[in-house]
Amino acid sequence: MAKLTGAKRAAFVKRMAKGRKAAQKKRKPAKKTSVRVRKPATRKRKSTPLKRTRRTTKTMRRKTSRRSSAKRGITSVFKSGLLGKAAAGIGAATVMSLIVSNVAPQFTPISNVAGGYLGGGAVGAVAALAVNGGLGNISQIFGGQSSGNTQVMGV
Repeated sequence: MAKLTGAKRAAFVKRMAKGRKAAQKKRKPAKKTSVRVRKPATRKRKSTPLKRTRRTTKTMRRKTSRRSSAKRGITSVFKSGLLGKAAAGIGAATVMSLIVSNVAPQFTPISNVAGGYLGGGAVGAVAALAVNGGLGNISQIFGGQSSGNTQVMGV
């Protein structure tokens, strides 16, 4: 190609400048970047196991046979349950009434019930009251008279 001179050269330079200005005015589009592909990890991730219900097999247990109350003996009947509380209440009432009768004889009937309550709770108090003459025994303290002779249980 021959070297441009004169008017031809000026027209060429003018065209080139116009092209440069047009290129600068154009907005550049956002660069498109390719999506990076992740390399697979060298180690496996720790996964949590699914919660599943397992069938539990029943373990073999030694069968315990229930013994009847007759085989256990009659003493165990008085040691547990209502009869046991009643027996403990009567025993405690007897001991307490003996002690109080020596110190303050006028309080013996009420000490009988109090001892029964301390020994066997409410059941013991009712049992001690029933054995030692009932409600008439308590009414002596408050000035009432009981019908007939009431015997105080003593050892």
